[in-house]
Amino acid sequence: MLPEPIEIKDEIKRMMEVMDEKLAVWYGNKLQSYIYREVRGMIDWRSFLELMSRRTDELLKWVKGEVAWEELLNIIYREVRERRGSNLDSFLV
Repeated sequence: MLPEPIEIKDEIKRMMEVMDEKLAVWYGNKLQSYIYREVRGMIDWRSFLELMSRRTDELLKWVKGEVAWEELLNIIYREVRERRGSNLDSFLV
């Protein structure tokens, strides 16, 4: 499993002090880029960002310590697999 990026988490927390929480999670796409390195063979960047945008609340919960890193990754990995499966199904039909 991908190691928890504590330094990115801390940076997001600092950004939350000067901007909207949701914007802080997305500032520089650092967290998104970090996770994407694990799944890039299964999903393109644009689709991944779309998926992540629907999970902004979970990203915030992780930053605030309300959701464990492993739980967050499981949610994201499951959605990537589901998206990949649905793309393959539509291709095969």
